Amino acid sequence: MIVPNLRMDSYGILKNNFFYLFIAAFFCFTTNSFTQQLAFPTAEGFGKYASGGRGGSVIKVTNLNDSGPGSLRNALLASGPRTIVFEVGGTINLAGNIYVTNGDFTLAGQTAPGDGILLKGGMVEVEASNVIIRYIRFRPGPSAPSGADALNITAWSGQHHENIIIDHCSLSWASDENFDIRALPNGSVKNVTIQNSIMAECGYGSLAAERTTNLTYYRNLYAHNSERNTRKGYPIPGTFDFELINNLIYGFRYATVPSMGAKFTVLNNKYKKSSQTTIMGGSVIEGTTGGQGQVSETYAYISGNILAQGTTQNNSAISPYLQSSPYASSGIQAIDANQLEASLLDDVGVSYPARDDVDIRLINQYINGNGSLATSGTYPTIQNDTAPVDTDDDGMPDAWEIANGLNINDPSDRNIVQPDGYTNLEYYLNFMTLASGANQVNAGDDLTICEGETTTLTATGADSYIWTPGNISGASIDVNPSSNITYTVTGTHSDGSTSTDAVVVTVNPIPVANAGGDVEICQGQSITLTASGGTSYLWNTGQTSESITVNPNTTTTYSVQAIQNGCNSELDEVVVTVNPLPNVDAGLDVTINYGESYELTA
Repeated sequence: MIVPNLRMDSYGILKNNFFYLFIAAFFCFTTNSFTQQLAFPTAEGFGKYASGGRGGSVIKVTNLNDSGPGSLRNALLASGPRTIVFEVGGTINLAGNIYVTNGDFTLAGQTAPGDGILLKGGMVEVEASNVIIRYIRFRPGPSAPSGADALNITAWSGQHHENIIIDHCSLSWASDENFDIRALPNGSVKNVTIQNSIMAECGYGSLAAERTTNLTYYRNLYAHNSERNTRKGYPIPGTFDFELINNLIYGFRYATVPSMGAKFTVLNNKYKKSSQTTIMGGSVIEGTTGGQGQVSETYAYISGNILAQGTTQNNSAISPYLQSSPYASSGIQAIDANQLEASLLDDVGVSYPARDDVDIRLINQYINGNGSLATSGTYPTIQNDTAPVDTDDDGMPDAWEIANGLNINDPSDRNIVQPDGYTNLEYYLNFMTLASGANQVNAGDDLTICEGETTTLTATGADSYIWTPGNISGASIDVNPSSNITYTVTGTHSDGSTSTDAVVVTVNPIPVANAGGDVEICQGQSITLTASGGTSYLWNTGQTSESITVNPNTTTTYSVQAIQNGCNSELDEVVVTVNPLPNVDAGLDVTINYGESYELTA
C-alpha cells in the first residue's frame, strides 16, 4: 500500500482493517478545536498535545537548496498553520542556522522519498509554540557556525513557548549540545517531548537550562556523548523539571546530571558502558550544585533503572531527596528496562524511510559494546528517489487518496476531520488508512523482494479484479519488477460498485561481495580476511562476521556471501597461498684449532 549570529552570542503506511462510515463535511476550525488531541497516535510525554500544522496549508520542499523557493528554509520561515512535506530526499547543506519564529507547523520528514532528509552545516532553532518535528536528521558538523546545537528550542525575554514534540529524529555532531532547551529572563519553555530519537557523538547530549519545565525524554538512544545525558539546570521552585523514561544511555563519561533543587523522574532506563570509554562519575545520576535552585525542593523519583557496570544509582547529594512516587507525570506507561533493547533498537531514530549508515553504526556499536566518544564523523550518502504523484498538491499522494476513497483533484479534502480528531492528511502522515465504505478491495501488504525475484500479488474483498500497470485481470498476479513500483487493483463488487487499493513492491538490489585480494602467508602463520559489500556475511567456514582469522596448512580458497536487506550476493573467493618453510642445512659440525678459520656453507 502507499503509504542571526547575535542569537548564538547571547547564548512511512500500515494497513488497518477498519473503516469509517461518515458524511463528509468541510470544517472551519482553530487550533483550540483540537484541545487534548494527541499530536499523532504514538505521541507521549508533556509535548504530546501539540497540534502542529493541523488544518492549515501544505508547503512542499521541492529542492535541496539552502534558501529560495521550494527550500526547507522558506517553508520553516513561513507563517500560519502549515504542514511541511517533501518531494525530494537527500542532504541539505545549510549556509547558516535556521531560526524558526512562527509556530503551528508540522515538519514531516517521513514524506521524503529515497532515504529521507539530512541537515548539515547549521542548526535549527525553534523560537515558537505548537510544533511537531518527525523523521529528520540534524547533523550540523564542523562546517556549522561556532556554538551551534543540532536542534535548539529557545524563548527570548517575554516569549513563552509550549507544546513541542520531536519524534524519530537523529541528532549528532553539534559543537554544543545535540538538543538544547532554554529561556531567557521573563521567558519560558514548557511541555516538550523528545522521543524515539538518537542523540549521539557530541560533547553534550542534551541540556535544559533556565526557565524550562515539564520536559519528557522518552525512548531515546543516547550514544557516545561525553556528558549531559541529560542535564537540567536552574530549576524553578514549585515546578516540575523533567522525566527521563525508557531510554538507552550508552558510552558516556558522565550520564544524568540534575542541578540540586530539581524535581525529576528517572524511570526504567538502561545505562550501558562502552568498552572504549571510561566512566568518570561514580553514579549514573549525579546531583550538582552548578546551576542549583532551592536545594530543599529537590525531589528525585528514581526507579527501575539498569546501571552501567561499576556505577551506583545516585550520588550522596541526591540520597536525602529520594521519593517513592513522581512529583508529576505525563502519564507514560513505562516498560521494564530489560525489555528496552528489544523494543527500541529496531525503531529508534530516523528509521523511516531508511536508516542511514551513521545510525546503523551507532546501533551496532551499542549491541557490540564498543565505540568511542566522538564529535564528528563521515557523512552518509542520502539517496533521492521519485516522489509519488500528488495532482492536487494537498500533501497526500494520488495512489493513497485513491486507495482511501478521496478525490485527487480536491486539495481541501486533506483537512476533513475524522471521528478520532485527525485530518485526512494526518492519516497519511501517521501511516493510517481510511476506507470509504463497506465494499473495499484489499491489495495485501506491501512487499519487499530482491532484484530478479518474482512475487505474487493477491487481492481480496471483491468479485473481480483489474491490476495496473498492465491491465491484468485476476485476483492473483505474478510480477517481476526491476525497480520499486506501486501496483493498483480495482475491484468490482457484487452490487456493481468499485473500489481501489494499492500495494508497493520494493526491489532491493543484489549486493556484490568482495572477499579482498588473494594473499600469501608462510606455513604456520595466520591471517585476517575481511569482506565488504553487505551488512552481514556468510563464509564457507560457517562464520558470519565481517572479518575472520584463518591459519591453513595448505593453499586454501575461502568464499564469502554478502547479505543486505535480505538479499544474498554471489560468492566471492579469496585464495590464501601457503608457502612452505625452507629446509636450511648449515652443514656438519666441525672442530678447528685455536687461531684457525673455517668457512661455513649453508
